[in-house]
Amino acid sequence: MDDDQAFLDQVTAAIRRRNRSLIVADRLYLRPLSSTPAVDYDLLTLPVSTSSTLQVRRVTYTAPARLIGERRNVHLLDDRLEIYHSTTAVLTL
Repeated sequence: MDDDQAFLDQVTAAIRRRNRSLIVADRLYLRPLSSTPAVDYDLLTLPVSTSSTLQVRRVTYTAPARLIGERRNVHLLDDRLEIYHSTTAVLTL
């Protein structure tokens, strides 16, 4: 494993040496990264059906009956759904 890492380090160093002038030129145009975190979810606005379900990308999820007939903002993350009322999370699935 250490031999593999050493090999990769050598290859990476050679590429960086070869491209050093291009990297220096590019850095002149780079700006600092935003302090605001990137959005890591898809925002969906979905209706809650009369059977108290949400259809998210062909998958059906149940929701509380109090949300029937309403449209809710849904944050679709890698491992969960977050359902919002205005800016308040009301349900996580």
